[in-house]
Amino acid sequence: MEQLMCFSNEVAVVTGGYSGIGAAAVKKLAANGAICAMIGRSADRAQEFMNSLPEFKGQLYFYQADVSDVEQIEHAVEAIIQQHGSIHMLVNSAGTNIRKAALEYTLAEWKYIIDTNLTGTFFVSQIVAREMKKNKGGRIVNIGSMLSHYGVHNVAIYGAAKGGVSQITRVLSVEWAELGIRVNQVSPGYIKTPFVDLSTPANLGYRDRIINRTPLQRLGTPEDVANMIVFLLSNETDFVTGQIIAVDGGILGGDPTLNPFQKA
Repeated sequence: MEQLMCFSNEVAVVTGGYSGIGAAAVKKLAANGAICAMIGRSADRAQEFMNSLPEFKGQLYFYQADVSDVEQIEHAVEAIIQQHGSIHMLVNSAGTNIRKAALEYTLAEWKYIIDTNLTGTFFVSQIVAREMKKNKGGRIVNIGSMLSHYGVHNVAIYGAAKGGVSQITRVLSVEWAELGIRVNQVSPGYIKTPFVDLSTPANLGYRDRIINRTPLQRLGTPEDVANMIVFLLSNETDFVTGQIIAVDGGILGGDPTLNPFQKA
């Protein structure tokens, strides 16, 4: 297993790699020898994250870019190639959301959510895959959502974006198989991250309902998701592509009428 999970001298691009699930993936990849090139908007947050991990000095790098801006992504990938020579892995973890009723969304909010979650995932994958093609292969893991699987109140645009990510995952896995590029998706359940704050008093009842309807009876952690991401990037899954795997504590395997995300 140690040999199969070794990423020594391999370069992994991780969008949104300095917070939440992306940060957990970076830590695990670096612990297994990978060079991690993080792409994101906040240089300050990225530097703070890298400073917190002195044990991985020389393995963590940051390239500032907004994933919704194709030109910025192209420049970031060019810089990564210039510095490291090649790209072997990609984790599309950058994401954003605005919660409100479907009747209240604006066109600007539609564009913001779609461009970050869906457009960004596609074009980062496209630009990185061009480099992977030169190396005759690579591995991509997209971060989806439970909203890739069913509908929920107040997240119509985010749900549409993540549903699109699932279909992109399937199509690219088929189209890029001949290039030696594997493409899979991880769909996190309810994970304790800054993106999902259930610690406030107003949310405690909601959190308890989630836990009660989760067969494993707890919320997930970023590390739970990172473990699956890194497994899918490893040589142990060389015959796995086009798959959408939920890391949700068993919610999708339970009673479909007990959707814990819906209003009571």
